[in-house]
Amino acid sequence: FPVNTVLLAMYGATAGQVGILGVEASTNQAVCGILPSNKILPFFLYNYLKTQYENILNLRSGVARLNISQDVVKNIIIPLPPLKIQQKIVSEIEVLEAKEKKAKEEVEELKNDILNILPKSNLILLSEIAEIKKGNSITKDKTEEGNIPVIAGGQNPAYFHNKSNREGNIITVSASGAYAGFVNYFETPIFASDCNTVSSKNENKISTKLIFRFLKIMQN
Repeated sequence: FPVNTVLLAMYGATAGQVGILGVEASTNQAVCGILPSNKILPFFLYNYLKTQYENILNLRSGVARLNISQDVVKNIIIPLPPLKIQQKIVSEIEVLEAKEKKAKEEVEELKNDILNILPKSNLILLSEIAEIKKGNSITKDKTEEGNIPVIAGGQNPAYFHNKSNREGNIITVSASGAYAGFVNYFETPIFASDCNTVSSKNENKISTKLIFRFLKIMQN
């Protein structure tokens, strides 16, 4: 594939994720290469498809494993404004991404500062101050229509259910898959599935939110 080919992952845990080539490259059958015509800017298409991640995931099919077919990719509906408008949108996105990158760098610096000022003594096991539980496995076909997010091994809810098994103010740590170890926090009720949950044993001594901040710092 040539430079500026838009890539869409079709199989497995990364299905639906989008990239764009900065160099010539080859892919295997797990990736679909999209070569934009002169009617659409590659970076416009790339950024638009990124916004459609959840919608694209909903188009997966399969028995043993859910995948995205090439026919699904061919039939994705996209907006096509004039090239000048596309360029304006891309330029604004680039400005926002630069600001986001700078903010992330500042957050990382702050995390390092926090770690450096923390005492190296008086270290304790997490289990001494927090309750740690495994989630309960549930497949999509076992869910019932509702708005309770099911938290599994990814960075986003796997699907939704009408019941919760955790009542909010809860930390999740993804248990398996490409994002194993990913730490997240939820104020509202969730259904914990392929993850472990963490909550403070005593909010007056240390809050669950503060434990989340420490775990997020140590996520890598």
